[in-house]
Amino acid sequence: MNYSDLKEKLRSLSKDDFLSKADLHIHSKYSDGALYPEEIVKITKEKNYKLISITDHNTVSGYLKTNVLRNDFVIPGIEFDCWHKGVLVHILGYGIDIHNDHIKTLCVRNKNCVKSFGLRFMFTTLSAKEAIKTIKEAGGVAVLAHPACYWAVSLETLFRELKEIGLDGVECYYLYIGFLKNLLKFHSEKLVIDLAEKYNFIKTGGSDNHSTTFDFEKYTF
Repeated sequence: MNYSDLKEKLRSLSKDDFLSKADLHIHSKYSDGALYPEEIVKITKEKNYKLISITDHNTVSGYLKTNVLRNDFVIPGIEFDCWHKGVLVHILGYGIDIHNDHIKTLCVRNKNCVKSFGLRFMFTTLSAKEAIKTIKEAGGVAVLAHPACYWAVSLETLFRELKEIGLDGVECYYLYIGFLKNLLKFHSEKLVIDLAEKYNFIKTGGSDNHSTTFDFEKYTF
C-alpha cells in the first residue's frame, strides 16, 4: 500500500473502529512487550480485530524475523523515541518499508533504546524532524503517539510545529491508564481531538499494549 492509499485508509477509520476493530499501537517481545508477534496476531484475530500494527520501540526486528506479520491484517509499524525542543515525544511510523536503509540506520543508532524507558529517556538523541523525515522516506505515515502525555506548555504549539515538519496524524483514541501514564498526563483527550481536527490531522488509536490482554473496553471517551 502506498503512502497516499495508507493515509486514506487511516483517515477512513472512525472512533468506533478503534474501540473494537483496530489497534495500531502494540508492543511485542522484540521491544518491551510481553507477547511474541505470533501470539499478538492470534489473540487479536480471535477478538475479531480487523487491523493491527506492532510498533516496537526503535526496532523492526519483529517484522524482519516473523513471517506471520507479512499480511494485510498487519500494517508495518515502529515507534521512535525522539526530542522536539526539549520535549521527549514518540513518533509512530505506519506502512514503512522495513528494509529501508534510513529506517535501518535509525534502528541501529537506537539499538540500546529498545527495552528500557529509562535508557530511552537518557540516551535518545533523535530529533522529531529526523524521525518524521525518515518515516516518510520509507513510504510511511508519521503519527504522534499518546499526545496528552507530553510536558509541553502549549499542546497547540507542539501540534503546529510538528505539522510544519511533516507530521501526518495524531493518536486520539488511547488508553491513559496505569500509574505512569496517569502521572504523565498533562492534557485532556478532548483538547487532543479538538486540535487534531483543527490541524486536519489523521486521527488514529491504539492500546499501547505491552501485556497479554487487550483492553479497548476501558476507553472512557
